[in-house]
Amino acid sequence: MQNSGNITINNTYQTGNAKNGNYAMHMETIVFDNNGSNDTIFGYCVKENVNNGFEAFPYNSQVNEFKGWYKCNTVNNDSAFVLVQLFLGGTLFDAKLFP
Repeated sequence: MQNSGNITINNTYQTGNAKNGNYAMHMETIVFDNNGSNDTIFGYCVKENVNNGFEAFPYNSQVNEFKGWYKCNTVNNDSAFVLVQLFLGGTLFDAKLFP
């Protein structure tokens, strides 16, 4: 859910349409009328505490594989991507963008 001034937009939410397991995340780009001007709001998810900086998913072993799935239904020359960022001690040390 995103709050943009006086409106709240719920374009990222939990769904049962999962590839594996019970749940998945639905993220949708929407266009809304902002006082006569169309604005685009894209769906996103971040594990972040806005007041205290990033909160990570800590682990203490070497990762050999990171696996995930996504479904995408783009229209009219639109695009989609997945961004994965890895942190060590709170500092970004690797990032990959998957089209």
